[in-house]
Amino acid sequence: MAITVCTSQAAVDAIPTPKFVTWIGPGNRWEVRTGSDVLPPQIPEKVTRRQFKQGLTRLGLRSAVDAWRLGLDTATPAGQDAADWYDDSNEFERRNPILASVAAQFGLSSAQVDAAFVLMAGL
Repeated sequence: MAITVCTSQAAVDAIPTPKFVTWIGPGNRWEVRTGSDVLPPQIPEKVTRRQFKQGLTRLGLRSAVDAWRLGLDTATPAGQDAADWYDDSNEFERRNPILASVAAQFGLSSAQVDAAFVLMAGL
Protein backbone atom coordinates (compact mmCIF):
# COMPACT_ATOMS: atom_id res chain seq x y z
CA MET A 1 0.00 0.00 0.00
CA ALA A 2 1.22 3.48 -0.84
CA ILE A 3 0.15 6.66 0.95
CA THR A 4 0.09 10.06 -0.76
CA VAL A 5 -0.99 13.40 0.72
CA CYS A 6 -2.73 15.62 -1.83
CA THR A 7 -3.64 19.29 -1.56
CA SER A 8 -6.18 19.51 -4.37
CA GLN A 9 -9.18 17.55 -5.56
CA ALA A 10 -7.56 17.35 -9.01
CA ALA A 11 -4.53 15.62 -7.53
CA VAL A 12 -6.79 13.12 -5.75
CA ASP A 13 -8.75 12.48 -8.95
CA ALA A 14 -5.52 11.89 -10.89
CA ILE A 15 -4.55 8.92 -8.70
CA PRO A 16 -5.77 5.65 -10.21
CA THR A 17 -8.13 3.35 -8.36
CA PRO A 18 -8.42 1.36 -6.22
CA LYS A 19 -7.89 4.06 -3.66
CA PHE A 20 -9.14 5.05 -0.24
CA VAL A 21 -9.34 8.79 0.40
CA THR A 22 -9.42 10.39 3.84
CA TRP A 23 -9.97 14.13 4.13
CA ILE A 24 -7.47 15.22 6.79
CA GLY A 25 -8.10 19.00 6.62
CA PRO A 26 -8.00 21.73 7.62
CA GLY A 27 -8.59 23.11 4.21
CA ASN A 28 -7.88 20.97 1.20
CA ARG A 29 -5.72 18.07 2.38
CA TRP A 30 -6.39 14.43 1.62
CA GLU A 31 -4.55 11.24 2.44
CA VAL A 32 -4.85 8.77 -0.44
CA ARG A 33 -4.04 5.10 0.07
CA THR A 34 -3.53 3.05 -3.07
CA GLY A 35 -2.71 -0.52 -3.95
CA SER A 36 -4.35 -3.85 -4.57
CA ASP A 37 -4.92 -4.37 -0.84
CA VAL A 38 -6.98 -1.16 -0.43
CA LEU A 39 -10.65 -1.80 0.24
CA PRO A 40 -13.33 0.75 -0.64
CA PRO A 41 -14.43 2.78 2.38
CA GLN A 42 -17.69 2.10 4.14
CA ILE A 43 -19.49 5.44 4.06
CA PRO A 44 -21.55 5.83 7.24
CA GLU A 45 -25.22 6.61 6.66
CA LYS A 46 -25.27 8.88 9.70
CA VAL A 47 -23.16 10.27 12.53
CA THR A 48 -24.10 11.61 15.95
CA ARG A 49 -24.36 15.30 16.66
CA ARG A 50 -21.12 15.15 18.67
CA GLN A 51 -19.26 13.35 15.87
CA PHE A 52 -20.57 15.86 13.32
CA LYS A 53 -19.50 18.93 15.28
CA GLN A 54 -16.12 17.50 16.29
CA GLY A 55 -15.57 16.51 12.66
CA LEU A 56 -16.31 20.05 11.52
CA THR A 57 -13.69 21.27 13.99
CA ARG A 58 -11.08 18.75 12.78
CA LEU A 59 -11.75 19.73 9.16
CA GLY A 60 -11.46 23.46 9.87
CA LEU A 61 -15.12 24.07 8.99
CA ARG A 62 -16.69 24.64 12.40
CA SER A 63 -16.59 28.45 12.48
CA ALA A 64 -17.75 28.75 8.86
CA VAL A 65 -20.70 26.41 9.48
CA ASP A 66 -21.58 28.25 12.70
CA ALA A 67 -21.53 31.53 10.74
CA TRP A 68 -23.78 29.93 8.08
CA ARG A 69 -26.22 28.93 10.83
CA LEU A 70 -26.29 32.42 12.34
CA GLY A 71 -26.92 33.90 8.91
CA LEU A 72 -30.05 31.84 8.21
CA ASP A 73 -33.25 33.82 7.69
CA THR A 74 -35.55 32.00 10.08
CA ALA A 75 -38.47 34.18 8.95
CA THR A 76 -38.70 31.92 5.89
CA PRO A 77 -39.82 28.28 6.05
CA ALA A 78 -36.64 27.08 4.30
CA GLY A 79 -34.41 29.05 6.68
CA GLN A 80 -36.32 27.82 9.72
CA ASP A 81 -36.16 24.22 8.47
CA ALA A 82 -32.38 24.50 7.99
CA ALA A 83 -31.98 26.04 11.46
CA ASP A 84 -34.11 23.29 13.02
CA TRP A 85 -32.08 20.66 11.18
CA TYR A 86 -28.76 22.04 12.43
CA ASP A 87 -29.89 22.99 15.94
CA ASP A 88 -32.09 20.03 16.79
CA SER A 89 -30.78 16.96 14.95
CA ASN A 90 -29.47 14.19 17.18
CA GLU A 91 -27.95 12.53 14.11
CA PHE A 92 -26.79 13.90 10.78
CA GLU A 93 -27.67 11.69 7.82
CA ARG A 94 -25.28 11.59 4.87
CA ARG A 95 -28.10 11.68 2.27
CA ASN A 96 -30.13 14.48 3.88
CA PRO A 97 -31.07 17.09 1.25
CA ILE A 98 -30.29 19.98 3.61
CA LEU A 99 -26.80 18.58 4.18
CA ALA A 100 -26.32 18.27 0.41
CA SER A 101 -27.42 21.88 -0.06
CA VAL A 102 -25.11 23.20 2.68
CA ALA A 103 -22.18 21.16 1.34
CA ALA A 104 -22.76 22.64 -2.12
CA GLN A 105 -22.82 26.16 -0.63
CA PHE A 106 -19.38 25.43 0.83
CA GLY A 107 -18.13 24.05 -2.50
CA LEU A 108 -17.71 20.50 -1.17
CA SER A 109 -17.89 17.57 -3.56
CA SER A 110 -19.81 14.41 -2.80
CA ALA A 111 -16.48 12.60 -2.34
CA GLN A 112 -15.38 15.22 0.19
CA VAL A 113 -18.60 14.81 2.17
CA ASP A 114 -18.16 11.02 2.08
CA ALA A 115 -14.60 11.40 3.37
CA ALA A 116 -15.80 13.79 6.08
CA PHE A 117 -18.39 11.25 7.23
CA VAL A 118 -15.75 8.53 7.37
CA LEU A 119 -13.61 10.82 9.54
CA MET A 120 -16.55 11.84 11.74
CA ALA A 121 -17.67 8.25 12.32
CA GLY A 122 -14.23 7.53 13.79
CA LEU A 123 -14.47 10.22 16.44
